[in-house]
Amino acid sequence: MGTSARRREYRHPPLTPRELAHKLPALHAQHPHVGILFGPEDTGLTTAELDLCNDLVVIPTVPEATSLNLAQAVLVLCYEIMQVHYQVPAQQGPPLASVDEIEAMYAHFRTAFSIHGFSGAHTIERSLMGMRRICERAGLERRDVRLLRGIARQLAWALRHPRHPGKG
Repeated sequence: MGTSARRREYRHPPLTPRELAHKLPALHAQHPHVGILFGPEDTGLTTAELDLCNDLVVIPTVPEATSLNLAQAVLVLCYEIMQVHYQVPAQQGPPLASVDEIEAMYAHFRTAFSIHGFSGAHTIERSLMGMRRICERAGLERRDVRLLRGIARQLAWALRHPRHPGKG
């Protein structure tokens, strides 16, 4: 989870601290190593750093004062997390895919996309960003990732071995 005062085009709408707090118990049950990144007070997190985060958290403020100091931001998020921790039990569900499994899936799609049909690395990365947005909303289970990786491998194979008309 990355934090920012700047509202920007992102994979999906930013979470509020309360939404983050409600999302964390289930996420932590599936991924015990969840982290919240806070940037330096003077610059905040860079776009590249935020691109590595699965979610963006923005503390709602008035337009005239969008920035909080680091201690204030940490306090607001910790307060909301503590409130939820003592009120909402963690929900159990099927195991979600690990970050490594999901990143390997994106690597398979990156390979397939680079074989044919995408004009340049920028187009491929924009397409993968769209896939990330969809997949993050879905909360992929391990079996979902295995299926999608299989599709990406088959797509790459088919693009490398095109069928010729009339040859079956």
